[in-house]
Amino acid sequence: LTAAPNAVLNGTTDISVVLQADGFIDLTAGIVRGGSNLASFSTANGAIDLNTDVGNLSAQSFDQGGVTVTEADDLTIAGDGVLSTEADVSITLSSGDLTIDSGGIIAGQLSDVTLNVSGGAINSVDNLSPGNFGIVTGKTLTFTAQNASSINTSVSEITGAVTGVNESLTIHE
Repeated sequence: LTAAPNAVLNGTTDISVVLQADGFIDLTAGIVRGGSNLASFSTANGAIDLNTDVGNLSAQSFDQGGVTVTEADDLTIAGDGVLSTEADVSITLSSGDLTIDSGGIIAGQLSDVTLNVSGGAINSVDNLSPGNFGIVTGKTLTFTAQNASSINTSVSEITGAVTGVNESLTIHE
């Protein structure tokens, strides 16, 4: 599906999605469902705002738009990762774990990344391949997780908490 200048979904979709728009992408009125399929969202000049129930996600916002994702359960950042070249990235999971794999989560140098996984863990995939595998980059990382977490970062400031009793946190900077 390609739309210009904007793409808005007001229903439920049960397919893998590749969506490109010259403007913003707003999929908050409905929910995008994709199971374990990769749901890929790209935009050229605007924000991406998603309400999802997918297994894997790739989202890139170029120019002045940020990326906001509200996911129903487990989510893996895969494919080209989540990228916002000049704005903030925010990912919230209602339940489950966030796995940061290929592409990583990349916000602009002056932008912030917020990860809220209050019912699960945040884990970066350690991969010796070149590239951004499993890394979170930006100016500031703010996170909340319930379970033991391990995060690879390249940020100036980190604020966060693992709230579960006797749960551990590992940060690789």
